[in-house]
Amino acid sequence: MDHIFLNCTYSRFIWSQVAHTLKVDIDVSIGIANIIIQALRISFSPQISTLWKSTVITTIWSIWHIRNQILFEDLFIPVHSTLTYIWAAIKDNMHNSQRDLVLLNGLHLTCRPSYAPRISSAHWIPPSASWLKVNIDESSLGQPGFSSCGGIFQNSKDFVLGFFALKLGMGFSFEVELMGVMMVISIAFVGGWHGL
Repeated sequence: MDHIFLNCTYSRFIWSQVAHTLKVDIDVSIGIANIIIQALRISFSPQISTLWKSTVITTIWSIWHIRNQILFEDLFIPVHSTLTYIWAAIKDNMHNSQRDLVLLNGLHLTCRPSYAPRISSAHWIPPSASWLKVNIDESSLGQPGFSSCGGIFQNSKDFVLGFFALKLGMGFSFEVELMGVMMVISIAFVGGWHGL
């Protein structure tokens, strides 16, 4: 199997071109199964990672297809045609990094940038003179997941009276929100702050 996919002159040239274009090292001596495992482990941005995995699978399929054309239909497909097919088959969107752009341009792929995030401004409005404003935020990474909460107490002159940040361990988002509110009430009670 490895001879067909990796060791014949045709296959080795295709893999060398793929490696050169994507700027990765491909060791054909490790066998096709290990090349697939290696492809899964290489760290790229999400888009280039998908591009890389697609390239490996498409290259394997292309070599298999070409070998069948040669053996069963007595056809010869030039290497440049195989490479053109591989690059055409793996088109994808750009992930907006310079490395991605260079790789995609090197493959002569059309780049379609992702959308810019929506940016909006926020304004802090101070509370009335006898009141305090408390801003809290909670997060839970999963349901349940690692969770934390934090908050800040400010008076009408924008002076910070206190703040807190807690790592809560595993929990659901509604538990984390309740913990944040309970913490605010507890800190306000201890501080003698009744106008929240």
